[in-house]
Amino acid sequence: MWGSNGNIPNLSNCKFQNYKYDLMEHTFYYNSQILDSIKVFFSPKDGTYNVISNLIHNSQNSIYLAMNKFTLCDYRDSLFPKKNYTFILVDNGTWNDKPVLNIRGQNITPDAYCQNKPWNPPGNILKDNIPNNGILHYKFAIFDKYIVLTGSMNWTYSGANNNDEVILIIYSKFLANTYFQEFNKRWIQAGGSSNKKENIDFQEVEVFNVDGKLIGKNISTKKLRKGVYILKSKNGNYKIIINYQ
Repeated sequence: MWGSNGNIPNLSNCKFQNYKYDLMEHTFYYNSQILDSIKVFFSPKDGTYNVISNLIHNSQNSIYLAMNKFTLCDYRDSLFPKKNYTFILVDNGTWNDKPVLNIRGQNITPDAYCQNKPWNPPGNILKDNIPNNGILHYKFAIFDKYIVLTGSMNWTYSGANNNDEVILIIYSKFLANTYFQEFNKRWIQAGGSSNKKENIDFQEVEVFNVDGKLIGKNISTKKLRKGVYILKSKNGNYKIIINYQ
């Protein structure tokens, strides 16, 4: 895509949008206590549209979506069978876009790209309430409290088919919980009720530093030096602590 092997691009060889080639390995595995693997895809050549569709289709028990722009009606349709356990938070600027209106249970004027398919009853969807007219610029989703989808791509036709975008798919219960805490905070800020959190037992824990190195087991936080630590419970849940001592 850069067009050269040096610091200066070769404009005659640069490849962008649909002119790019799919030449890279997409999956990277990590020997880490907090991270299993990451998948990387660049649109439009890497098929990000289908990658996201498959994540939605394969979800089993929860989807939490925070999206700046949501205009792709295909994803509205993919989410519909999952509506009972899907929570959607969107930026105020996309609140009246066609798929969002349908998810809210309202009718739209159909066109070649989007048929009128209002949800009945309406889905669990809210618009952001960020102070000082702030923008919800997130483009992330959490699937089954384990898979995090994030990156630069909005859920739009251009994002999936025209723009130069990147998405990351992160397989990590720890990071999924971190993203969920942020989603839950913004959901409450938007007027929603707190989503039910997992009842995590941290009575028997392993303690790791931020590099994933095991420090010890069942250590009192009072005995830890100042720093950031990761706790892993016996049932595989994670949380992060900051020790200010």
